[in-house]
Amino acid sequence: MDLNRNIFILWLQGWDDAPEITKQCLASWEKLNPTWNIIKLSKDNLNDYMSVDDDIMHEIEVNPYLLKACQSNLIRTKLLSLHGGVWADSTTLCCLPLDEWLPNHLSDSFFCFPFVRPKEYAISNWFIAAKKNHPIMNEWLERSIQCVRNLQKKVDPNNPAEYFWHHQLFDQMILENQTMHTTWKHLDASIGKNVHAFTIGGNYTKKEIHSMLAEPTPLFKLSYRLYDAFKDESIVYLLSKVKELRYHPPIKL
Repeated sequence: MDLNRNIFILWLQGWDDAPEITKQCLASWEKLNPTWNIIKLSKDNLNDYMSVDDDIMHEIEVNPYLLKACQSNLIRTKLLSLHGGVWADSTTLCCLPLDEWLPNHLSDSFFCFPFVRPKEYAISNWFIAAKKNHPIMNEWLERSIQCVRNLQKKVDPNNPAEYFWHHQLFDQMILENQTMHTTWKHLDASIGKNVHAFTIGGNYTKKEIHSMLAEPTPLFKLSYRLYDAFKDESIVYLLSKVKELRYHPPIKL
């Protein structure tokens, strides 16, 4: 697998004050991927991975129109371009070690899941895997920087046309670049059919949750804003089952 073994997970305000659901998601990545470098990012250590005079750091510091979600979009794109590896949003719950599924689903050393409503946008950007200096990440980064520099007002989180600007840039790239389009079309995301099951909350039986985990489903996208995960019986049960999962080192032949 032509990826650096980095997993970047960000909570800008600092992990000590992060919501409990994000801490449990982080723990799932740490437990199931012990041979990977889990990088817990916050505003306090971003400079360790990006130069202080970096374009992205400059925009985060001075651009008054960037929501934290916009800042996060810039950060993930820059980090994967610069270092390579995996980006996982702080509300992604890992259910399967990366080494057990990701190598077989990469397309030209790139992977992400389709958008929850594929007719609207091509990709979901809450989980991205890419090698260092991947052409997709490099181009996406250039377009992202230009996009935020051209902002004339604060991004409206309630307006999808504004909030999903990062997704729109990806769509433009694969329309305009045949090589990138081919990479996207050859990507096998079949393993991700259930990853959005809990995006807006769960209403599943224990049997259905067992079935999704057994298929397998490598991870789930949860939320800390749209619902209280600990008041949702389905999600509480899912979290309890993920805590029971164990990492098993590969057998050396």
